[in-house]
Amino acid sequence: MKIKKNRIYIKEILLNKKNTNTTKLFIIDKLDKIINAKRIFFICSKSKDLRGDHGHKKCKQVFISIKGIIKIETFDGFKKEFFFLQPFKTVLEVQPLVWVKVHFNSNQTLMVLCDKYFSERDYIYNLKDFIKYRDGISKKIY
Repeated sequence: MKIKKNRIYIKEILLNKKNTNTTKLFIIDKLDKIINAKRIFFICSKSKDLRGDHGHKKCKQVFISIKGIIKIETFDGFKKEFFFLQPFKTVLEVQPLVWVKVHFNSNQTLMVLCDKYFSERDYIYNLKDFIKYRDGISKKIY
């Protein structure tokens, strides 16, 4: 895994959409070019809530809003950024070693695709530990 300082490994992808008078069809085409999904989960908020607030060592994730404009906060150890996912319009791809917070308002739904099966060992829940781990990986690469 290549890590460069001051570079965040995040990209927004626009979804294809086809409308008729009665329906809307949203297409995530060539999904295998975005992520090799091994796990998919949904988070449905009933009220304002903060989820995520952790980083992954090896898991890449793709975030898609199903309902509501969802605020995603990312931090790569150097730079904090905010993304606002519009339902079925933008897809946020987040590489490993990025701290993610998901800011929910009421009645929102988020779909998350992961390229790894669930493993508790992949999660880093403490921000100081995350930065220490990331710095250790960076030193090994340089």
